[in-house]
Amino acid sequence: MAKKTVVVKIGTSSLTEKSGRLDVSRLRALTGQLAGLRDAGNQVILVTSAAIAAGYSLLGYQERPVSVPAKQASAAVGQGLLMEEYTRCLHERGYVAAQILLTRADFSDRRRYHNAFSALEVLLSRGAIPIINENDTVSIAELKLGDNDMLSAQVAAMVHADLLVLLTDTDGLYTADPRNDPDAKHIPYVERVTPEIEALATGAGTANGTGGMATKVEGAKLATGAGVPVVICSSREEDVLARAVAGTARGTYFKAGSGMKTRLQWMAFYAPTRGNVYIDSGAAEALMKKGRSLLPAGVRAVEGDFSAGDVVKVYQSGTDTCLGRGTVISIVLVMAVLPQILLIGDTIVERTSFDVKVPVDLSRVNRTASGNMRVSGRVRGYVNGVIDAEIKGTLNGTLNASVTSGTTIEPTKPDFYLPESKEQAAAEWAEHYTEGEEV
Repeated sequence: MAKKTVVVKIGTSSLTEKSGRLDVSRLRALTGQLAGLRDAGNQVILVTSAAIAAGYSLLGYQERPVSVPAKQASAAVGQGLLMEEYTRCLHERGYVAAQILLTRADFSDRRRYHNAFSALEVLLSRGAIPIINENDTVSIAELKLGDNDMLSAQVAAMVHADLLVLLTDTDGLYTADPRNDPDAKHIPYVERVTPEIEALATGAGTANGTGGMATKVEGAKLATGAGVPVVICSSREEDVLARAVAGTARGTYFKAGSGMKTRLQWMAFYAPTRGNVYIDSGAAEALMKKGRSLLPAGVRAVEGDFSAGDVVKVYQSGTDTCLGRGTVISIVLVMAVLPQILLIGDTIVERTSFDVKVPVDLSRVNRTASGNMRVSGRVRGYVNGVIDAEIKGTLNGTLNASVTSGTTIEPTKPDFYLPESKEQAAAEWAEHYTEGEEV
């Protein structure tokens, strides 16, 4: 059997007693199965819940707290207890445990995302078993429904895992809640997560947990979209982890889609967007149907405050249709705002840069430019040269220039191309920058 990178998520319901307190015997049994996967040569990452369950009784709470501060305090106590037990159990089997606490911000920030990925790579290469949990003590939104189901999917996508195993108190997805409907039928295989599949995943989980089947299906959708297959199965099944890896566990298997590079995953699933770019119908058709690059001629408007390296959404002008998102690779003028990569539907399309025919490094001198640009919107950056235009708007910044109303300012030593008239500029624009056409 080929060796695999396996991400295992163990939910609170699999680690607690009916009272809501941590079940140490269950934790040790499942940890032994994790070690068994390592014994077989697999790389293993654990995403664990139950920090709150492990800690609340030591703070004097008689039952699982419901307020956010009380949950955070309980997690602060319980996380150390969880790691103590995991570390002890893995040490007995000859393995090193490594604690990693993450929040949603660690995925949305590109540098932090890369750092987390690099740390996981080193830990796995050195034979350690990373044990990951949400940093519940400082998180708020992450304590809501579905925290660790989504976290495990994000981790599995990040490390390009071969399998994500979601352990819970049921053996997969059913046509209805089997706890309430005796006619509910088990669904062993899901080709693709559709709205119909999502509609089957109802319920908010157990009283001790935070998730439910809905959040597991949501996590499966993200992971499979990134190329990672997923299985949801019961933690109570004997040797469930080994059987899940072998494909013989009773559960629901979700087929993986085409994979993505780490950089594309970050852009597609986690990156916050800083603005919008609106393009004409010709550019939209070229992107969607012809696989062409986005050119400045097709940009109708931009909005937002963003810089090179930021992620923006791309819309067809005049509609609410979002064509995808991309990284801004160049901001010389507004017309040079170009997504490098677009996520179109379920397809990732890599883009190339566009030569806008102006100096790339505007700090350098004695660089020349040719061509004409038409701008509707904001101009950002540094311009050293002559602007021959009709300007209606507001100039924000420092102006060190000679301004002549109604005339063209002639440079003393021109080192660039300047049309002789507005009519000539318009004609050359029409010739070289036809709407929606690649130059």
